[in-house]
Amino acid sequence: MLPETLEIPITLAATIQFDPDLTARDRSLLLAVSYLAAREEYQDELVSIPDLPLRRALGDLRRLDEGREVSRYDRLEKGRIRTDERVPDLEEGVDAPVVPRGMRRRLVRGAYQWSVDNRIRTAFAVTPREPVIELPLEILRSARSRYTLPMALRALAWGAGEYDKRWVRRNRDGDDVLILRLPVEEMRAEIGADPKTPPVDLMRRELEPAIREITTVTDLSLEAMAVKAPSMRKGGGRVRWIDIQIDKIAAKQVSDAPVSTPRASAQVVPLPTDPDPWGDEVEF
Repeated sequence: MLPETLEIPITLAATIQFDPDLTARDRSLLLAVSYLAAREEYQDELVSIPDLPLRRALGDLRRLDEGREVSRYDRLEKGRIRTDERVPDLEEGVDAPVVPRGMRRRLVRGAYQWSVDNRIRTAFAVTPREPVIELPLEILRSARSRYTLPMALRALAWGAGEYDKRWVRRNRDGDDVLILRLPVEEMRAEIGADPKTPPVDLMRRELEPAIREITTVTDLSLEAMAVKAPSMRKGGGRVRWIDIQIDKIAAKQVSDAPVSTPRASAQVVPLPTDPDPWGDEVEF
């Protein structure tokens, strides 16, 4: 039902934001439904998605007891998908896909009817010659940290060249890896962490578990390191940046798009590039 790698438009992978209340499994389900909806021939609001094949594709995602299953749909019903100005249709946020109330106990020929905003379908659709990243389905199957999926999407997009050029720490021609340095507050925003999360918790509880899951189930090389501001005090100063080392990846360009692909209703705006503010190098 789902391919082993999901083609996601690179700009979407570099910008998509999930509501913090959504669990790792909620996010996997949300992304899978959005991906499938974008490939439907008919662009109605309700999308028929076979339930059992979807659950099996997501690693035998089990149907929870009634109370917990309702809670999952309630979280999705309150959730929204957001991006930044590079994907204008989603910049203000749109409702996440959900099975509407009153339809959650009713299967039609083994399928649930999911309500999916057409702006989500447009954003997830792949148009000819559009660069995409290839997201391993195993990430959706195995993610248990809520930050694994957003970190994987960002890492693949960054590795393919879709990043803020101000973050570049090292990017030598001929190197297989890229090193980016993100201010702590921007790293929090990228993965959707609480803005008040202390840097030590950002590393230990959010980034490190996500990176461990990603590198366990994929061959992607990904590392993170906290960087402190210079200080005369013993032990150094406060953590101000997070260095990310990532494999460089060649973005794939799709030559043929599905017949049903909806056309974008707004132009994608490229992120402005600034010169590299750091002149030295960092070693891992």
